[in-house]
Amino acid sequence: MEENSIWNSIDSLLVVINSGEDAHLQELKKALDKAKADSNIKKHLIVALLPKGIDKNTMTPDFLIYFIASSDFNFWGKLKDPQLINELNQNKFDTLVWIGDDSHRFFNKLKKISFKNKIGVNAYRSDFEMSLNSDGQEPSKIINFVKEVLLKSY
Repeated sequence: MEENSIWNSIDSLLVVINSGEDAHLQELKKALDKAKADSNIKKHLIVALLPKGIDKNTMTPDFLIYFIASSDFNFWGKLKDPQLINELNQNKFDTLVWIGDDSHRFFNKLKKISFKNKIGVNAYRSDFEMSLNSDGQEPSKIINFVKEVLLKSY
């Protein structure tokens, strides 16, 4: 394990993913739990950006996963979920990992937050310090890929 790597410098991790599939999100959660077992990560949170037509009330509740639907934004694009707003304001996440399409309105909310590391996986904005491309769509493969790259990065 590289002691001075980006991965080992992460204290708190915010993962944002475009997904409306329960099984996909639960696999992501398990992969994150496994990956952080031998790391310094003390806190992590997953924000799932649901596609239009998916009701977040049909998703399996989980205290580590926040679900955001298009109805969670007002006319002006402001986030209306007070619990998530509070979570983001109270907890300072030092690393953002955004997986997938980054054209979502939620990205504008995160632009106002200071992160030590901003990593995009299969994302296309230039706002990320590191942009990674992963062939697989399976959460475990993506998380392991991110971890391996960050273990080699300083």
